[in-house]
Amino acid sequence: MLELVLFQFVAGKRHDAVVFGGLTEGAEERTSKGARGPCDENRGHHPSALGCLPHIGAVRIVCVMHAPSATAPVIVHAVTPADAEFLYQLAIDPTVRAQSLTAEPPTRLEHAGWFLDFLHDSTKFGWVVLYQHEKAAFVRLDHLSPLGAKIHVAVHRDYRGKGVGTAAVYFATLYATNRDWMVLASVKPDNWASRKMFTTCGYVEVGPGREGEEDVIVYAHG
Repeated sequence: MLELVLFQFVAGKRHDAVVFGGLTEGAEERTSKGARGPCDENRGHHPSALGCLPHIGAVRIVCVMHAPSATAPVIVHAVTPADAEFLYQLAIDPTVRAQSLTAEPPTRLEHAGWFLDFLHDSTKFGWVVLYQHEKAAFVRLDHLSPLGAKIHVAVHRDYRGKGVGTAAVYFATLYATNRDWMVLASVKPDNWASRKMFTTCGYVEVGPGREGEEDVIVYAHG
């Protein structure tokens, strides 16, 4: 369980969230007082920005947390157009595709179209997870029904084994739980790292399933 110990930000239209434990003094100053210095010029492009991050600029930070197994606190912010390249590089990473249920990597044009649709789809919710102020993971919820959602997570190869994926799943799952959604995850049977991650986050193995042409293990939470 994550412990809510600090304060709640003004909710955004889609990505409203709360702040959890693990917020450092410096991070609290950035998120509560807003962007300063070099980020000031960026604030006009991000009217909902709540914080300033090194090398990234002004973004709306929705959560700073230290989930179990994470080796350092992580910062979560709602996906913005500036994350397009990071998400594309994740999508074409061979190690990500190897565990994806869609083996063929997208072209840049295909991904650009998907990303644009994602940003304007009110049934999809996504966040980028930062580890030591670097983009490390992407987690997404697809709201499939009034009481159900599907979770997807991808971790950059340089940040695996640090608890980043677990933190991402914890955050997205809590977001769904606060809305009384059941969350489902489909994992390849040989993806033991992800199977352990979902179990750590409180998911229960439902059993084998089929998604497209892939055999999967289905996990559920809630």
